[in-house]
Formats: sequence, C-alpha cells, structure tokens
Amino acid sequence: MEIKVWIDKWKAGQTAFHQSDVEPRLIQYFSELNPGTALVPLCGKSLDLIWFADRGFKVVGVEASELACRSFFSENKISFTEKSEHGFICFESKSITLWCGDFFAFTPEPGTRFTAAYDRAALIALPDSFRIRYAAHLKEIISEYSSGDFQLLQISIEYAPGAIPGPPFSVGEGEIRGLYGNTFEIKKLESLDDHFPNGAPITESVYLFTKIPGDKPHPPRPE
Repeated sequence: MEIKVWIDKWKAGQTAFHQSDVEPRLIQYFSELNPGTALVPLCGKSLDLIWFADRGFKVVGVEASELACRSFFSENKISFTEKSEHGFICFESKSITLWCGDFFAFTPEPGTRFTAAYDRAALIALPDSFRIRYAAHLKEIISEYSSGDFQLLQISIEYAPGAIPGPPFSVGEGEIRGLYGNTFEIKKLESLDDHFPNGAPITESVYLFTKIPGDKPHPPRPE
C-alpha cells in the first residue's frame, strides 16, 4: 500500500476513516499521557490534534496528503506558516506542526523530545508488511527523540478474517505485543465489542505503551 493510495483517497473524497468529532477513547484516556510534545503519525485532518493542543501540548503530526493538511488549517481557521524541508512541506502554527510527506522518511527536527504519541488509525490502516516497517520506524524515532517517560496511546481493532477487505485491518493484541513489546510495557486499558455495518463483529481495544526504563534516547541526528 503505497503513499499514493492515501493521497488519491483524499483527492477522491474517500475519507470514511476521518471522524468529524474528537475520538471518544482519546477523551476517556487522555489523562494517562504525560504532558509535553505529542507525535501523531498519519494524522489526516483529525480534530484530535486540536484536543491535544487545547490542553497544552505541542503537537507534531505527519500526513501524506497535502490536501488533508491544508484542509485541517483552513477548516479550523488556524493560521500557519509554510516551508519546504527535507522533502516535506512543513505547516506550522503556534501549537500544531504538520509535516506533509512519507512517514517512513520522517525525521524530527534536532532537539525534539516527544513525551507522548497517539495512534488512532495509523497502524490499522496498513497491511501486515507495512505494519512491521511502520512500527520499526516509530520505535527508531522514539529511541532518538523522546523523553525517558514517553507513553503512546494505541487504538486497534480486531475482526475475523474476511469480515471486510480492509483497510482498516485487523491487528490483535498478539501482533501488537510482537511489534512493540521489546520497547514498551504494554497495558490494555479497554476492549469493546461492536459490529461493522455489514453485521460482522469487531472488537476495539485501547492500549497504553510506556517506554521501558533504561531505553535512553540517543542524541539527535546531525542535519
């Protein structure tokens, strides 16, 4: 699933994955996260970014679609500056910065120290081979650009094979622990059973990842 697929989805208006309200699980479990600077991969034009910013966070989002980035600022009437850097377009406001480009090529600015990250629909948007790459790159970013008490709020879904074609894809607890267990202590906060519109059952789970003590951040990469 190449980056162009998602860019084309935004251009065609195929954005059923976009939520018109703040994610309820974020509201419910927001207090679990350490304040500071939050990373939001594959963020789209999510209103969850504003939820973080309104509560004192600096927010760094990464999104492939330039249309989604521009729509986020225009629809929410947020002024921003714009620059091109390292193959990305950077849209920056007082509290929210969106880097438009390929997440797998994303490197934070030197001196960045993330205290938290949030993944509502990034991991489950990717097929299995890309999920391995995604988790590896995310862990690399966290290793080099996070504080020692870093936490990640992860939302995932699980359903029977063939229930829907995907995305979103089914990502169960076993896979999540396989992808991230060497870097984080993983706590399941909640699981809720629901159904797709076609009646197929689905389970939504929320996890809190806490960086394992002793996994110290490395110095930022030189520019």
